[in-house]
Amino acid sequence: MPRDDFSEKTKSKLAQRAAYKCSICDSLTVGPSEEGSDKVNITGVASHISGAASGKGSRRYDLSLTQKERASIENAIWLCSTHGDLIDGDENRYTIDELKRIKKNHEEKIKMALNGIDTSNGIITKIEINNIARFKGHSKLEFENYNIISGGNGTGKTTIFEFISSLEDMKYINRWLKRDEKELLTSYFNIYYYREREMMYQIILDKTNKLSCLINGAETPLFKSPIKILYLNINYRDYSNGASEPVQNELEKIASYFSITIDELCNVIAFIRTKRKHFINDISISENKDNLYIKMSDASFLRRFNALSAGEQYRVILEVVLKIAEYYAEFRSTILIIEQSAVSSVDKDGINKLLLTIRDEKMGFQFFFVMYDNIEKYKTEGYKKYTLNKKEGKIQPRLL
Repeated sequence: MPRDDFSEKTKSKLAQRAAYKCSICDSLTVGPSEEGSDKVNITGVASHISGAASGKGSRRYDLSLTQKERASIENAIWLCSTHGDLIDGDENRYTIDELKRIKKNHEEKIKMALNGIDTSNGIITKIEINNIARFKGHSKLEFENYNIISGGNGTGKTTIFEFISSLEDMKYINRWLKRDEKELLTSYFNIYYYREREMMYQIILDKTNKLSCLINGAETPLFKSPIKILYLNINYRDYSNGASEPVQNELEKIASYFSITIDELCNVIAFIRTKRKHFINDISISENKDNLYIKMSDASFLRRFNALSAGEQYRVILEVVLKIAEYYAEFRSTILIIEQSAVSSVDKDGINKLLLTIRDEKMGFQFFFVMYDNIEKYKTEGYKKYTLNKKEGKIQPRLL
């Protein structure tokens, strides 16, 4: 029986949509040929999702397809030559549905890359909010690698990031389990996360305040995501770890603030010393491990952390949290969220340095800055920006 092969035009369009990368392993399948300055070497193949012809050796043949459908781009997936052979040797693993899923995910990743979004380490691409706090009805916000959410008090900024941070610790939504009986509508918060493929994390509060957690539509008893989330929402100088006894020294307080041990903080300090520093010149730990010594960027000598001004202390906090996030990002998907109120003594120049450093250094983590100030005062180029406004008791997100 004749094969329903793809046309050259279909092959070309398929390869372009895949950015000439294998849809399974992401390897490049086009490059220069030594045969001439205008020659190219293409190692990729347009493979059939459903077999091109019936009979022995044709995989996943679907009798219900027409010849036109079988030779269409919808039935094609771009692969390297290795995976082109592999899918034809393993029909059980590479089913029609699985190949369609792989193709869709790959093209989605290419589309995001075309828009400057790096998904290699995993990012939250979108959230959907329905009937939570002042988010009445359905609201949607789409995100990129670097994001700013601005708005005044009571506009839902903290609501958004408490629900996102619940992927790390469910304590952040405990207060939402105590909604007033007048507000008891079924509510949900959907978080769309993309790395190798898209996943949806869903938090549902029903009319009885019962909490349900779902991953890709399936309820799960343990709501644990692959994402490490660092949420800086508490002002360090007002921080208390809630213990009956106060922390013993400044080093212990800093470690407690970041929810790490003193030994882990010491390791972070050692990590900072080997890396490029952005807000300080040098840092070290006191001999008896009770304080830090800091050399600020405009100083020629080391000073104890608790002798620094409030603004200088916050710059040290920013240096530490950036290095913690950078460290985690070497091993897993990481999201850093900083509320402006948590670093309230950092001046305009310091905030601009933070925004530009994270954008330009490409440290591997996704970043959200929650801004209370006028966003137009700051250098925000390269950031996806939303402002949240309250109108008639409802929150209205607006893309800037």
